[in-house]
Amino acid sequence: MKIRTGFVSNSSSSSYVCEICNTATEAYDCNIYEIGFCECENGHMFCIDHILFRTNEPNEDRLIPSIACPICQFKKMPDHLFITYIKKRTGISKEDVLKDMKERFKDWKELIEYLNSK
Repeated sequence: MKIRTGFVSNSSSSSYVCEICNTATEAYDCNIYEIGFCECENGHMFCIDHILFRTNEPNEDRLIPSIACPICQFKKMPDHLFITYIKKRTGISKEDVLKDMKERFKDWKELIEYLNSK
């Protein structure tokens, strides 16, 4: 048996992250449209502002059609898709990247400076 200590609520809350701009929000007892998010028919979750065009007003019962989804139409790419694609395309692994970082940079600060440079 599990025993919880601290604050416990019966309210149903959910967290959402836009797959395009990474905006995160938390919602309590409401649908995603009420917090400015929508979902396409292929399961992509994003801010309503990113819809390519309106075919109808999204609501809790309607999914955005894939033709209006910037991810489905290859107009925008979520970070997780980019990483997965590059790994598959190049055959590079996390271990390969980590080894390369260790060889190229003396410390974290140097890596961050490199990543932030033009």
